Amino acid sequence: MPEYKTFAFYIYVRGGTCLFSIDFSPMPQSALITAMLSAMQAFINEISGDQAKKLSTGGFVFHMESMKEISLVIATSSETRPSELTELRTVFLHKFGSKITSFTGDTSLFLDFDEDVLRILKMNTVDERIEPKNKLNAYSLLQIRPELQAIAKEAVLKKQTRVSELSKILDRSHLIVQMQLEELFDMGVLGKYSDKGEIVYFL
Repeated sequence: MPEYKTFAFYIYVRGGTCLFSIDFSPMPQSALITAMLSAMQAFINEISGDQAKKLSTGGFVFHMESMKEISLVIATSSETRPSELTELRTVFLHKFGSKITSFTGDTSLFLDFDEDVLRILKMNTVDERIEPKNKLNAYSLLQIRPELQAIAKEAVLKKQTRVSELSKILDRSHLIVQMQLEELFDMGVLGKYSDKGEIVYFL
């Protein structure tokens, strides 16, 4: 696992229109980020003739992979370029290359790229078993914000579960379920470990 923090991932077209984004930490609105990055890329290209590979600002390092009209960006805490950018580009082009050429503004076409991003960036694995710090029961459920109630109740019923399982039960995207389970993990009410390349969350 990398020794740096990954904050977010973006894909956008020239001009800054965001096609796809995932935040792994609280970030400014994706449209603002991609518009800023696109403008900076255009400025650097105009004055130097080069494609920007990295921009640092506000404690974030934005690593860029550009190809014609499309840019893929990983925001991390490290100046070291993430090797995963190349694989992300390859997989994205394989899945969506034909859709890019006829893109008319419907960003929902790219929503199912989230599972690939989580897999490639290894957001669905953990190096060791981490035990929960607090009990998740009927009483502690009342202390959890309403948006997490449904997923927390399912976690109590299941005792241990996976993103793929809860995504089907709750009819929510893998990304939403992953982020909510991670929030419960950060609260200390769930533990987690890796099993066959997927995180198992448990009480």
